[in-house]
Amino acid sequence: VHAFLAGYHGLAREALEPHLYQLADVDAARHLFKVAGGLGSMVMGDRQILGQVRNALTTATRKGPSALPPVLTRLFHGALTAGRRIQEETALGRSGDTVGHTAVRLAQRTLGSLKDQHALVIGAGAVAANAAKSLAAAGVRDLVIANRTPARGRALARLLGGRAIGLDRLPQALADASLVISATGSPGLIITKDMLAAVLKGLNRRPGCNLLLIDLAVPRDIDPAAAALDGVLLLDIDQLPGAAHVGAYGRERAASQAGKIVEEELIRFAGWLGSLKVAPRIKEIGQRAEAIRRQELERSLKKMPGLAPQQQQQVDALTRSLVKKLLHDSIVDLKTSSAEERTQTAAEARAWEARAAA
Repeated sequence: VHAFLAGYHGLAREALEPHLYQLADVDAARHLFKVAGGLGSMVMGDRQILGQVRNALTTATRKGPSALPPVLTRLFHGALTAGRRIQEETALGRSGDTVGHTAVRLAQRTLGSLKDQHALVIGAGAVAANAAKSLAAAGVRDLVIANRTPARGRALARLLGGRAIGLDRLPQALADASLVISATGSPGLIITKDMLAAVLKGLNRRPGCNLLLIDLAVPRDIDPAAAALDGVLLLDIDQLPGAAHVGAYGRERAASQAGKIVEEELIRFAGWLGSLKVAPRIKEIGQRAEAIRRQELERSLKKMPGLAPQQQQQVDALTRSLVKKLLHDSIVDLKTSSAEERTQTAAEARAWEARAAA
């Protein structure tokens, strides 16, 4: 993964590694479960993340269920279960927050009603589309979608009753807008300070802040230096958490509930994972017990030559049932102890790392 990321972005691996971290075993599973539940998102509980995890699994298994190793398949299904439970059982899921929705809520807190606003959305990806849908629901007077791929922008604009333009018409769209939300995947700036200064020059705008720019892109779409221009208020993704629908106390309580859900699903996954570790031992015990059962059954049947075939089958079924029941508790104990050992080892490792860091 390190090599792929470095090669794809044209970076030396040594330059990338200090910015990455590694998690293993149960800690890796815990991280994925939290991600699927939106617990690591800029907007806690972001519902889009679960869909992205689901799409990742669908893409990976497009050639069939066996395209992924069983452990990864079970891991991602566990993550989806944790994410769904967080959405269904906590206030994070009920809030319906996404980055796009929260940006529009932030705009409403800043500008008040959006019904008289001329809104420009730059981009047509998932984040931009959510923002555009929220703007349309808020009743903006004019909604413009600017996108590098015109067809995609037109499709979103038609859906929402807006207009679509190419990025070549961005300066004029900026001149007409009172609210701009940008969320593209561009590696460089879409709006520079000089571009915005040229757009604003000569325009007869009201005194005070009357152009709100919200930059949701990572890396940024809008030059941070543009915030110094008169009549401009520039906000970025760092301002979003405070605008989420769930208040600070509600977020803390919901996050605690979500954390418990993650741990419950993690224990379930760790139990399954632990069963793989002891599977050879369980198989060995089962095979040994079956060999003893057969040996003793044959010896007993020789002493009872008068038994009919049906009676022999009944005795065979009886001995199978007895062996299965006798082994059941021992096998469960093996699986449980393995899962507890796995989670305990991970907890001890985290505690050791915390002490070392301190």
